[in-house]
Amino acid sequence: MLGIGLLEDDLKIRIKGKRLDLLVIILLTGVGVVYALLTKDLFIGKSLLVGYAFSLPSMIYLSLRKKKNWAKIIVGSIIFGLIFGFFLEFINEYTNTYKVISSLFPFKILGVLPPDNILGHMLMAGSTLIFYEHFL
Repeated sequence: MLGIGLLEDDLKIRIKGKRLDLLVIILLTGVGVVYALLTKDLFIGKSLLVGYAFSLPSMIYLSLRKKKNWAKIIVGSIIFGLIFGFFLEFINEYTNTYKVISSLFPFKILGVLPPDNILGHMLMAGSTLIFYEHFL
């Protein structure tokens, strides 16, 4: 009986901690929105930099709160961000499904694809994997 009570207390503490983490992530996302609005016409308001302003603070916060398996996160970011992202973005840019107008880099990969798109996919994949690993 005593062991079950301790497990329940531990579970309650973990749930409260995860609620706090979720609240902090929401607040950090709000800061990212403010950053995006304040820098929309500046060089530091380019989409890739705004993406980093949204994602990096939350990624760093979650990494400090709980140890992560970085090997899996890096491999997942490479597979889903670099490899799948490259093919998805290349096809979209090549077929003019959409065009990136304001790129951070002055060149395009194979004359078609801005590197911003690939880095953005890697960032989104990494953010998703860190969030998933933290909350599950």
